[in-house]
Amino acid sequence: MPTNARATRRRLLAAGLTAGVGALAGCSGGQSDSGPANETEASNGTASGTGNVSVETVVSISGDEQPENLAFDGDGNLYFGLTSGGLHRLARDRLGSSHTLADTEQIATLPKTTGVEVSDDGAVYVAVPTDTEQGGIWEVPPDGEAAQLATIGGFPNGVFADGDRLLVTESFDGRVFAVGTDGKRSTWLDDDRLDPTGFGANGITRSAAGDVYVAVTEATDDTGRVLRVPVADDGSAGEPVVFAEGSTFYGADGMTAHDGRRFLAVNHRQQVLELTAEGEPEPLATAENGLVYPSDVVVGQNGTHLYLCDLATGSRGAAGIYRIEA
Repeated sequence: MPTNARATRRRLLAAGLTAGVGALAGCSGGQSDSGPANETEASNGTASGTGNVSVETVVSISGDEQPENLAFDGDGNLYFGLTSGGLHRLARDRLGSSHTLADTEQIATLPKTTGVEVSDDGAVYVAVPTDTEQGGIWEVPPDGEAAQLATIGGFPNGVFADGDRLLVTESFDGRVFAVGTDGKRSTWLDDDRLDPTGFGANGITRSAAGDVYVAVTEATDDTGRVLRVPVADDGSAGEPVVFAEGSTFYGADGMTAHDGRRFLAVNHRQQVLELTAEGEPEPLATAENGLVYPSDVVVGQNGTHLYLCDLATGSRGAAGIYRIEA
């Protein structure tokens, strides 16, 4: 894309901040023009339908509120952020039944929210994308008030707690930052493949094997990708490689790794995938199962269920937190 056209698109994206984060979580809201998820082709395979999958409602969210990201604490309590800025918690012993947003506990109000992560000490870290100095990472201590930890411009998005630091993606310029618990920020990864023509680096996770995975929402106008990044002994980023790429991954968003498995929410394709060790997509839930615009996926504490966040952009009344068997 020519430099001036690319800059124009970035300005349009930035302008959307004033209209709400939801439409920007995958750069453009609503269903992809390329059809349902089971018709999209991956770079190394085709994602097929999912048949009968039981999708259970955990929290139904009506009106204009939209959930964007999920995280569990060490006790199994579920946290999720709303694009309007509310940070909510649902206790572990209530996860087995269906609730409304009013049934959950709002623990903080932030300018906006995208990524949510909980550290081992119970502090909640939230990415806040604004066009002001409030943009960056905010910290919500277990028994304290929310406060800004680090400033990050552009569109801070995915957050992963990696020991004594946070790895944070920024989607407009396609970078990954390392943010210490003291608020000091440095660039951890700056790679052209994170900064494509549209919305770049998004979901981020780290596997038990030690590699970091970064989802890239729009690698081109109709493809997405996932990069695998080895981590050196000193914590620095090694040379990234493309782990998965193709039309199936267009809209790659929230991502998590658990027990040697990798899971990815793909918003434009209305599906949640499991990625094999070779990067092949295996659909777990799609539009056939009611997904509208899935933005995140996490594994429950006992490992038996996947919890899905559905922004439901463009479809009022369908937003919420859901779960399926893992």
